[in-house]
Amino acid sequence: MRQLSKILLQLTQKKLPAYVDECKRYNYINSKLAIITDLSYRLNIDKPNILALSILEFKQFVKDLFNIVTIRFKKKDKEYKTERIKFFVDK
Repeated sequence: MRQLSKILLQLTQKKLPAYVDECKRYNYINSKLAIITDLSYRLNIDKPNILALSILEFKQFVKDLFNIVTIRFKKKDKEYKTERIKFFVDK
C-alpha cells in the first residue's frame, strides 16, 4: 500500500504534460510495472497491456487500485477488531 501511495503521489506532484512524450511515459510506467502487476494479480484484476495506457489512464488505474486496497484493509481491520473483542468478551 505504501508503494502504491508513493506512485500516486508522484503522479499527482509531477506535471503530467512531462509524460506526453511516448518514451518518457513508457519508461515511467515500465519502472512501476512490477508493483502494479503484482498487486493487480493479487486482487484478481485483469488489466491487459498496462504499458499502452496513457498517463491519465494509468493514474486513474493506480487510484482505483489504491481505493480497492484501502477498502480491503479497512474491512480486514474491522474483522480483526471484532475477533479481538469477541476473544476478550469470551474470556
